[in-house]
Amino acid sequence: MKVTNSGVTVKNIVVDKNLTIEASVGDGTVTFEHVTVKGQVYIHGGGQNSVIFSDCVLEKDIFVDKVPTESAKQPVGLKLNNGTTLKGTIHITNNSTSPKEYQINSVVIDGTLTEPVLIKSNIHKLTVESASDVTLTLDNCTITSLSAETEKTITAKGKGYIEDVSGVKNL
Repeated sequence: MKVTNSGVTVKNIVVDKNLTIEASVGDGTVTFEHVTVKGQVYIHGGGQNSVIFSDCVLEKDIFVDKVPTESAKQPVGLKLNNGTTLKGTIHITNNSTSPKEYQINSVVIDGTLTEPVLIKSNIHKLTVESASDVTLTLDNCTITSLSAETEKTITAKGKGYIEDVSGVKNL
């Protein structure tokens, strides 16, 4: 399934193959409610806080790889909330043509994770509200602010830097 326009809400379906949010979405919003995705999720478009999965089941990995353009400058803001379950890994990366200073503005993890979150890009604000323990695997990146509103354990490993930590009780 491919989403090519912003302002789209997808509800109550099962996607048997991969889900791709195309670059043509630009800085727009795409929302998924009560959706099961059996394949990978590829995110090439979307703006700040605008790729939203609510009460979804994502059975494989998510790849966030938006290249900023003149008409789509906002970084992707990925939200997993309201009981969303991710069975794979989140891969946050930039295309090799992206400027070095490009970073993802915000990522909110508010679901049940069964695999580590692999982070290969700088993130301004990472908020963890997960119902499960979360492992962050850092791959030469910086997280400016890590905050949590959970009693669960957050583990950070790999090579990277977390500048500010607030509300994290078990790191």
